[in-house]
Amino acid sequence: MNDYYGYHPTTALARPLVLVGCFGAGASRVAYGLCARTGLGFVDIDREVEHAAGCSLGALFLRSGEARYRELARAALDQALRRRPAPVIALGTETLQDPAPRRRIVAEATLVYLRADADELARRAQAQLCEQPTRFFPFIADAAAARPERLAELLAERRDGYEAAGLVLDIDGLHAHTLVVALQERLGL
Repeated sequence: MNDYYGYHPTTALARPLVLVGCFGAGASRVAYGLCARTGLGFVDIDREVEHAAGCSLGALFLRSGEARYRELARAALDQALRRRPAPVIALGTETLQDPAPRRRIVAEATLVYLRADADELARRAQAQLCEQPTRFFPFIADAAAARPERLAELLAERRDGYEAAGLVLDIDGLHAHTLVVALQERLGL
């Protein structure tokens, strides 16, 4: 059997690329956009968790709690990091707060932090929640809860995880497409 119709990416990564940011940063959108432009494989850890749990993230948190989410996210991350060719991975910020997965990501992947201030994150999270009213952000119940003050608290709580990133991309005021192009240029893809 020939491989004419097989997978032939236009770009290859030496190691997986993991994108993370606080709620509203758009890590999934940027990761997906980068994959669409380059032909790289895409893994959204939150979607993998939903698939494994057989329910939405909101239902998972309500039924089983954050511990179950972390367990499923660790398993999904483990599979994603072992995938070849190396994929682009959109990672929920909660997983990065756990020291063991964070060490593994730093050792085996390139970690990219999509950085924004609390006001920008609040604006983006509120827009996403208005676009998708059923969207679930752990620790942010609804658009009214996506306040800059709350997001500033979350940024401070998650500082250690974000500081582990080898590449930081400032996203304030930038559209997802612009971020994709900037990231592609920074990575030389």
